[in-house]
Amino acid sequence: MSQYLLSIARKLLTACTLTVAASSGLACSQDAADGAAGPDATVTTDGVAPDSPYQDETTEMSDGLITDISGSDSTSGDGSDFVDDSAAALDLLNAQRIASSLSLLELDPSLSEGCEAHVAFMVAAGKLIREEDPAASGYSEAGATAARNGVLASGMPRASDAAVRWIDSVYHRLSILDPGVTTVGFAYDRGFACLDVYSAYVDPGRHSPVLWPGLEQENVPRTFEPVQGVTPIPTDVDSPTGPIISMMFPRVTLVGGGLVSSLVAGNTSAPVEHLLRHPESKDDPWAEYQGNAVLLIPLAPLEPSTTFTVTISGLIDGEESLREWSFSTGVDLAPNASN
Repeated sequence: MSQYLLSIARKLLTACTLTVAASSGLACSQDAADGAAGPDATVTTDGVAPDSPYQDETTEMSDGLITDISGSDSTSGDGSDFVDDSAAALDLLNAQRIASSLSLLELDPSLSEGCEAHVAFMVAAGKLIREEDPAASGYSEAGATAARNGVLASGMPRASDAAVRWIDSVYHRLSILDPGVTTVGFAYDRGFACLDVYSAYVDPGRHSPVLWPGLEQENVPRTFEPVQGVTPIPTDVDSPTGPIISMMFPRVTLVGGGLVSSLVAGNTSAPVEHLLRHPESKDDPWAEYQGNAVLLIPLAPLEPSTTFTVTISGLIDGEESLREWSFSTGVDLAPNASN
């Protein structure tokens, strides 16, 4: 299981147990309970809800693999090589939601049934499938809807592995951290996972920017691993880079193109070389999938066990704005999805 997400779960999810139980599944702070990010806290979307503001992008997103992560497409015949720790997977996702000052995800059994149907469809086919063919055996409307409105994964030894990979990959993570995503469906079987994030989407309206990493988040991965070549990193930048830091504004917010950013390490204030992707970056082939997010990309892996401070300033809705927050890295280069 990812050590950096596990540490969040231990420090935040456990600490919030009594509060969560008392408030019927809401997160610990009043801001989170209201479904909004804290005052200094990122979102975007790579999926589509039927009535969401992203509906016009349905076809483009479904045609690609933006929301899909593939490991190995092979499965064992009896599924004995795989571990269904779905509860742990949801805990990991919610731990990150808390770290990013968001409400906890609530699991809807009916949405989970749709994910179960699509996972069964993929298991039968032995490969990750985004669109269900209505003429194919095993097709169901519920499964097709879950696939269209969800993030998928294959070749995951554990359900929690899918959660780790979704959080670690920029476009998937941004969907999961969308404040309008509060009710989800989830299913896992034999390496295949489905998280329906947009079937129950609720327009969050205006909200504070959501950050990743969250405020003072610890054990953040030191590198970024592209998913199937889908990455905002230019082709002339050597791999590996540092983790992609994100700050997402509501879609109604006007984010200026002339933003200024800095990333400094520790008390030395040593600058870290990086590039900044804003929502209208012309040289980014995947800019349309980052929504209204600003992405900061360190050009080399970050130093271990180090605190970093991010600063992004410029015109937001026509007014000068400054965002500054800190996080710290772990020891490992990248999160380890297995125990």
